[in-house]
Amino acid sequence: WLSTLTFTIVTLLFFGVFSSIGAYFLIGKTHPLSRAFLPFTNQYLSTRIQTSLTIILLTGLLLSVYIIINFIKANYNQNLEDQLLNKVKNISATLQNKVDLSSKLNNVEQRTLILNEESSTYNVDINLYSPNGLLLSSTKPYLTDEQIIGEQMNPKAFVKLSQEKLSQLLIQEELEGSNYLSAYIPLFDGKSTIIGYVNTPFFGKNEELNKQISNLVVNILNIYFLLLLGGVLLAYAISRQISKPLLLIREKIATTELRGQNELITYNRDDEIGQLVKQYNKMVMELEESANQMAETEREGAWREMAKQVAHEIKNPLTPMKLSIQHLQRAYSSGPSEKLDSLFAKTSKLIIEQIESLSNMASEFSNFAKMPEDKFEVFDVAKILRGTTDLFKRSENVEILANITPNVLVNADPEQVRRVFNNLIKNAIQAIPEERKGKIEIALTEVDGKASVTVKDNGKGIPLENYKKVFVPNFSTKNSGMGLGLAICRKIVETAKGKISFTSEINIGTTFTVLLPQSEKA
Repeated sequence: WLSTLTFTIVTLLFFGVFSSIGAYFLIGKTHPLSRAFLPFTNQYLSTRIQTSLTIILLTGLLLSVYIIINFIKANYNQNLEDQLLNKVKNISATLQNKVDLSSKLNNVEQRTLILNEESSTYNVDINLYSPNGLLLSSTKPYLTDEQIIGEQMNPKAFVKLSQEKLSQLLIQEELEGSNYLSAYIPLFDGKSTIIGYVNTPFFGKNEELNKQISNLVVNILNIYFLLLLGGVLLAYAISRQISKPLLLIREKIATTELRGQNELITYNRDDEIGQLVKQYNKMVMELEESANQMAETEREGAWREMAKQVAHEIKNPLTPMKLSIQHLQRAYSSGPSEKLDSLFAKTSKLIIEQIESLSNMASEFSNFAKMPEDKFEVFDVAKILRGTTDLFKRSENVEILANITPNVLVNADPEQVRRVFNNLIKNAIQAIPEERKGKIEIALTEVDGKASVTVKDNGKGIPLENYKKVFVPNFSTKNSGMGLGLAICRKIVETAKGKISFTSEINIGTTFTVLLPQSEKA
């Protein structure tokens, strides 16, 4: 079963390799299918490492099989030649020890009997040739009867033995297109005269060799299959170990923020990856320093811009106040009159209105600029939201619908949270055009351990180009106010470790969402 499994997997592996090469040339290396077929073109380093190690293991396997097969062939041929020569020597020695060998060999029956005995003893075929190279007898006479082999000795062997006087000879011969090994040795009488040549062919060489090689390859594949399986698992483990720091660096870089709390990477080795980690940590520290400098610059710029806006807003009411007082002074210097009383009343009203406007602006700026003293406590945000909603339900031309889940506890400053709700509902009412019947939907739900408050209106919406300015101080689309309301809301929510966001569609409406962490209920 292991051999069958190994053969199947090796076959599928080679099929996959050839399919991959075909896909590479047919559809191109940049095609997604080509990348799927060819792992070494994959963009991930771990996959390329696994593929490379697997290819190295396969190459080692094939090279080992090739070397072992060639070694077995050489060793087998050498052993076969030695065995065949030993057998033919033993046969020659046995024959030469027989009494009156020449006369026995001249007798056909005795010659046949002697050769058959030796053939049975040494388990080989024997051919006996005369000193002239003619076949005298064979243990397989049908070969000559069927004219499969000739009646004459191999000419090369005859020349080597008779003329060059070799004492023994191994030679490759051919029979019906197949090669076989054949051993020759001269046969002497008591007077050292050649009386013939003994030949022992070995026809089963290729079959025996192929059988041994086949068994060897099967065993090698079985062993290497297990080793290869372990090697692939080891390659996977090594590639994961190598790529793990790179994956960590990738995750850290992906979560790196300009103004966030970026964590440093701990890596104890001083290798190439260690150098990369050092550069990343250095970049994070430099980024944090740059972010602090940028934040400081932005704060200074924001305060300068705020100072300009405050000065501009203060100058606007001061000019008409100055002109009105000057006009009142001129009228007073002209003496008492009925117009003076009317002008005094009118000027007083105007000055009071402008002073009230300045007071409102000062209050807004003060609320935004000062750091409030937080009075955090656990309270039911549903009660705060319900009270605020009831207050605004008296608004004209606006329908307010509330869906408030009771008993939702948060840990924050209740007065500041009330201010957030006031501001959001007020903005929602002001966002509705005069010609449209207003509809505001307020909801409080529990989402993933957080209190979610949504204020949805059917107003004119927020243009896309203003999305980034909504929570910026000093931005407003209204004719009155300083644009600090939503900036104050974000500051309050973030102080409570919450989050405020919005979605909007032009002429359909805007939805503001406030998320506050819930506290455990008593």
